[in-house]
Amino acid sequence: ILLTSGGAYIRIKGSNIEVHAPGTIDIKGAKKTLDGPASMEHSFKEFPTGPDSGMYDEQNRLMTSFGVPLENVAVEFDIPGKGKRVYFTDQEGMTPRLFSDKPDTAKMRLVPDELVVPAGADTFVPRNKS
Repeated sequence: ILLTSGGAYIRIKGSNIEVHAPGTIDIKGAKKTLDGPASMEHSFKEFPTGPDSGMYDEQNRLMTSFGVPLENVAVEFDIPGKGKRVYFTDQEGMTPRLFSDKPDTAKMRLVPDELVVPAGADTFVPRNKS
């Protein structure tokens, strides 16, 4: 697992945790203990993943006609039995992956908002509703 921001990162790899930052690392707490090696066993509930999970899944990627991903775009899914839910695309224009234990049809629509076109992307031309 890798978390990054502003040149700093926290990496969990195997039984090691790495914390690196180009600036200050600030640790706050009433009490701080930095001891030697320790570990803890914990079993996590497994999430269904991939084609071998026995689950149906769907994920979409939004991008311009030039292949530029559309980041932070609000997308509403109307999921049978679960109602409407709004999600946002990630940095690569990906919606969250939706899972179901049976085949079904979900509707997806873009939530109206101000469209900010990234530099070098398509030219936005508003269309009139007919």
